[in-house]
Amino acid sequence: MSKLIFSKHVLPTALIATALLLSNSAQANWTFDGEQCSPLTQHEVQQKMPPAVMLMVDRSGSMLGTKWTIAKSAVDTVTKNMTQSEPDQLEFGFGMYAGSVGTIYHEAAPNANSRIMNTMNGLSPSGGTPTAEAIQKMYQSATVKGTVVSQPYYQSIGYFPRSHFISIPDSYGTNERLEGIGCGLLWLQSCYVYDQILPGEWKTSTINITQSKTFHRLKFDVSVTNARGLYDYDIELRHNSGPWVRLLTAQHSPDNVSSWSQKDVAGFNGQNMQGTWTLRIRDNAINRGSRDRIVDSSGNLNSWALRFEEKINVDTSNRATAGILITDGYPNHAQNAVTQACLHRNIAPLYMVGLGTGTDTDFNNILAAAGGTGSCTNGDVCANPSNYSQFRNKCTGSYQADNSAALTAALTSITSAISCTYPLSVLGGGEVPPSNAGCKDYDCVYVSLNGGVGRIYHESSAKAPKGWTWASQTERKLVKLNDHYCGMVQNGTTRIIDTQVACLCSQPFDARCDVYDPDTCECPVGRWACHYGTDVCEPSTGSSCNVPRIGEGQTCSNGKLGICEEFGQTVCDGSGRLTCNAGPGPAPRTETCNGLDDNCNGIVDDVDWEGIAACHVDFGRSKTAIQQETNRCMVGHASCVNGQEICIPLSPMPEICNGLDDDCDEQIDNLSGSHVRYNEDLRFTPDGDYELAPPRPPLTDAYEGAACFERDACSCLTGTADISSPEYMSDDYDTYLETYWRTDSSGNPICHCSSGLSR
Repeated sequence: MSKLIFSKHVLPTALIATALLLSNSAQANWTFDGEQCSPLTQHEVQQKMPPAVMLMVDRSGSMLGTKWTIAKSAVDTVTKNMTQSEPDQLEFGFGMYAGSVGTIYHEAAPNANSRIMNTMNGLSPSGGTPTAEAIQKMYQSATVKGTVVSQPYYQSIGYFPRSHFISIPDSYGTNERLEGIGCGLLWLQSCYVYDQILPGEWKTSTINITQSKTFHRLKFDVSVTNARGLYDYDIELRHNSGPWVRLLTAQHSPDNVSSWSQKDVAGFNGQNMQGTWTLRIRDNAINRGSRDRIVDSSGNLNSWALRFEEKINVDTSNRATAGILITDGYPNHAQNAVTQACLHRNIAPLYMVGLGTGTDTDFNNILAAAGGTGSCTNGDVCANPSNYSQFRNKCTGSYQADNSAALTAALTSITSAISCTYPLSVLGGGEVPPSNAGCKDYDCVYVSLNGGVGRIYHESSAKAPKGWTWASQTERKLVKLNDHYCGMVQNGTTRIIDTQVACLCSQPFDARCDVYDPDTCECPVGRWACHYGTDVCEPSTGSSCNVPRIGEGQTCSNGKLGICEEFGQTVCDGSGRLTCNAGPGPAPRTETCNGLDDNCNGIVDDVDWEGIAACHVDFGRSKTAIQQETNRCMVGHASCVNGQEICIPLSPMPEICNGLDDDCDEQIDNLSGSHVRYNEDLRFTPDGDYELAPPRPPLTDAYEGAACFERDACSCLTGTADISSPEYMSDDYDTYLETYWRTDSSGNPICHCSSGLSR
């Protein structure tokens, strides 16, 4: 049998056994090979989503003045420095706290510097220090929870410069004329004018690219020499023999602009960069007055370059996150702040930074320990947050800054560390066991740079080189590189970080074990097996189980609904599987109003009334009673409530000539009295026509006699209308009226205004 039984009793037993084996100098079967280990994970720097950090800044009243200026300067510097590259080294979210609340202003996103600074510059400090509320907002944010999706970015795949000195002829004119005294003098050359200006000759330069790769964005650099700069030229580009794409048209603009850098070029995106790229450039005339003038000498093309970029869709899985809280004071509610910090570390590390002498550095150390980025010599503060005072002067981990440079340095140190933090995959979830439970010096965690070129070890290992530690000192889920190796990542020396967790199984394979609390029909005894680095007690199967099986006798169902459901008990079949002995149950039947699900569709009393169900208030769904009834309010729609059929009566209508008591006043066709009551709905127009009051439109000529001009003088020569027809049971007056005038088979009304009343 290969089924895994992850009992709540199994894992602690495995860890205890591992510790015992190590204490007896036994070697745990650690290995980084085989299917039972966590997989090797490659974190490719250029294609991995950058870590996300929520930056929460104290905005209490004590921050007003110099501290606020210091905070803004440091936040500006760090958020700008960490977002210079593409992708960002970090994506920042931002929040502040003051008074009694913490507020998240921005979730993490690329290029966050400007929106963060706009928010800070638009607010000023005021109020108290709600640290607990701020920390709670942080770990509840999408940034810290890791649910913010990063945007794609562009990465260079080729830069091709071309140094090519070319003399560019000047534009020229026809039919030269001289004007003014002294125009022949060289220093008055500008007075030469022409009737017609023609652009200069095109000059070309090429770049041949042999590399074959599709690009998604093209950037262009160019450098020229000319008194009028780039604004005196037409510049075009084409690929192979394709069409020319205009990059610049000569224009009357400020002079002396002689180069472009990183200009985006449209028209080529999404194709292969391999082939011949040709630039052509010519001098053109510029209109600088009432006539075109040739005033510029020829220029030179010095160099040009093409930069090709590809679009990178970053990996959104296993994103590293963290929170940074800056405070200059003491929390409004200290104990609650510690509790919230403990909750934060369950999701991501929390870093604490104190600003100025007014903050309580010792308490900040306690919060750092609670948030997973510090430690205490007398235990874990999160074991009992209400007793946080016992940890005073016993914890470390927070940062302290008293000026702008120090705060900038603290934030830089923290954000640099976060930018080199990578999640560690542990199959089955959870985290790497502590050193005293089978993972000595954490050598069971493999971290290597650049595709296995060099392994680095945990800072507590006896082996070298030491290069990583845990991002949280209490939660072993995130690997953080030290400053040396982080620098190699940030300067591009290291592109790939490999991580893997070794197999940590310690129980003797196939040794007898007890299976606890199985949720299926299993043997209560089994054999130890190693699955994905975890000791698992697999229940014995078939004839190998020499004790009674367990898991039988539980109440179970045949899986059907309504009256078709039948209950039984779980039993073990011949193959050792758990089955239910419940019978097939009765067949479904027609649904009735009885409080049961008769048709076994999961819905009680969903009675099919065969269309609109007409009923009589006193006589139920008796067709005879309904057909003989003339009072509209004595009929209605059938409904099933709590297993009982009831009739929901219709509402009154304005009286019309139809042989029925429409307004339910026990008088038939008493139009004048009825329309007095409904005069907001029905009325005559000044010229004698009948209409509905606004917002309803006027009745057409076909229906204007419906109310017999609001007089009690109408007759139904062929009987009364059918009160139970679906349209008569409508509460919409227009539909009701329409139906009355379309009653008989010929489409004629059955009731009429009496003689002498029609127009």
